[in-house]
Amino acid sequence: MDVFDERILSVLKDGKPRLFIQLLGEAGFSHNTLKLHVKKLIAEGVLIRQKIASEGLGRPKFAYAVSPSAKKQVSNAILVQGVRFKLTFKFHACNSCLRRKFGAG
Repeated sequence: MDVFDERILSVLKDGKPRLFIQLLGEAGFSHNTLKLHVKKLIAEGVLIRQKIASEGLGRPKFAYAVSPSAKKQVSNAILVQGVRFKLTFKFHACNSCLRRKFGAG
């Protein structure tokens, strides 16, 4: 779990599902970074994606929330890693971006 995953989980720790756009505003990093990390957390079973009933035509909307089976783990991880998060989350630096910028493997 990296800093971005921790930030997503800290936003969702209150138990309220969020639309992607809401999560994007609260998490505070780019669309693609959020999409990448949300997709990874869903694959790991940490987050769930719920379809929201729409009132009209258009694309379906989805809300994201912490998986019921992962809630305790998430709470513990946020408590343990919260201090590190507050000190290090100052800029966008996911691994793929760092590799592109600095050529690190």
